[in-house]
Amino acid sequence: MNRRKFIASSTMGAGALSMFPMSAFANSSEKIFKSKFEDSFNSFNVAIESLSNDAAKTFEDMKGFLKESNYSYNTSKLMKFNDVCYAIPLEKKSLLGFNSNELGLIVNQNGTSKFYILNEKITEEFQNLNEGFSLGIEESGGSIDVAKFIFPQEVIEEKKGRESVFAYKNALNDTITFKSSRKGTRAIIS
Repeated sequence: MNRRKFIASSTMGAGALSMFPMSAFANSSEKIFKSKFEDSFNSFNVAIESLSNDAAKTFEDMKGFLKESNYSYNTSKLMKFNDVCYAIPLEKKSLLGFNSNELGLIVNQNGTSKFYILNEKITEEFQNLNEGFSLGIEESGGSIDVAKFIFPQEVIEEKKGRESVFAYKNALNDTITFKSSRKGTRAIIS
């Protein structure tokens, strides 16, 4: 293709996309992702009243942060992953009309709870790790407790920026690190 045809076709393609509402793309993928995410963790739902006093206080602090930061969530979707980790699916509304699905975690370490917000890419990679590991254990007939492998016991590192990092130790003392950047997201297990 010569340069003139390339420029003309690129311009026409961009013009066609500008006429089509991008929210249609966002809404359809959002519904698929959200239902897939909620289905994979649905069995972990708990009542907020069952939280320990420290976790309940951290949840109240988290709710204030979420309100200020334009997040929406369903308080009946609070999930207990293990004795020290709780999660809540979040939806962040941007100024451009797109919504991102993220995950809020409350982790109790050394007697104090702290909350963490995982961005959409890390949340999706977290879910993929859960589904992939569960499927692998099921197909191989293994006896490893998936919850002990997947869910945090102790958060080691959280960093936001050009490269977001969320690293934690699980109940089996493995370190799981999620790294997210513009180039992509990956999970590292060591």
